[in-house]
Amino acid sequence: MWLKDPELRREVLFSASLFGVFLVLAFFAYHIFSLAFVPVFWGILLALITYPVYKVAKRRSGWEPTWVALLFTLGMGLVIVLPFGALLLILGLQLGKIYQQVMKFAQPEYMESLQESLRNFPFWTEIQSVLRAAPIDIKVYLPEILKGVGNYLLRGFVINVVRIPVYVFYFFFTLVVYYFSLKDGSYFTQQVREFIPLPEDAKERILQRFIVVTRGVFLGIIGTAFFQGFMALLGYVLFGVPYAVLFGFFTLLAALLGLAPVVYLPAVAYLGIISGIGRAVFLLLWCVVLVSTVENYLRTALIGKEAKLHPLFVFIFILGGLIRFGFMGIFLGPLILSLFITLAEIIREKYFPPL
Repeated sequence: MWLKDPELRREVLFSASLFGVFLVLAFFAYHIFSLAFVPVFWGILLALITYPVYKVAKRRSGWEPTWVALLFTLGMGLVIVLPFGALLLILGLQLGKIYQQVMKFAQPEYMESLQESLRNFPFWTEIQSVLRAAPIDIKVYLPEILKGVGNYLLRGFVINVVRIPVYVFYFFFTLVVYYFSLKDGSYFTQQVREFIPLPEDAKERILQRFIVVTRGVFLGIIGTAFFQGFMALLGYVLFGVPYAVLFGFFTLLAALLGLAPVVYLPAVAYLGIISGIGRAVFLLLWCVVLVSTVENYLRTALIGKEAKLHPLFVFIFILGGLIRFGFMGIFLGPLILSLFITLAEIIREKYFPPL
């Protein structure tokens, strides 16, 4: 038996100790890394998207990789800070105005003026008859609902203001990860390749599929959503929708899931209440043609055929990823799906070849 062999016993104990220490260190490493997962994820993602441009700039400029990566990092910081800073400022101002309006209409004396404003809304007479027949008094419960909405908006605003230092720290951490991912991208890629326990052709296939899907999903989902959000915002401004930036921002968020109508249809209804049916109809046509219809063609063209992902499965994994991982799940879901499909294809080709 191995217990009677000193050399074998020593080898077994050494191996068990080694793996035990490794598992303990892996446990702590996981918990430490999990705290930094969000900025690491975004830094690597941004690096994957811009790496082809970085390679071209490095080759044509002849500069050291350190300086080119630093220049790209500064540029990325400005690209993120300037537009998003202005957007957050406008959103904060518009949310403040909405909070004031909501709390104003929550007062009982303003219920009559609200009803007067709704007289131009289609089918308002029928809606009133339904409300009168309801077992609850809408005049009593609506102010309480509006107060709850107003307090929710205020609470969310205060929480995010308090968390600004955390957001700033995450932002700079993301830029640090982005810088090193650009400068040492080939080194990190090689390290990943060495840890994949597969033949070289399978490693190359997995890494290429990962890069293609990452860029395709980013451009297809984020690019399409930004286009839809911009076109919706332009329509809101042209047709006079109040709080156009806020509606445009929520349209962008809904467009990430392919649900832009969930936001622009209430905007159309709101415009019909305050400005009449004419403008609302034109805004509806604008959104249907330039926001919803364009989505199918633009998203397919940007994701590309190389990703080999059916739109139904993309939607399912985006939604599931969003529920499970938060906003990062929009990218993690399709990536997990793509890598699963790639590994399944490799297993099928290796162990279950066609007869």
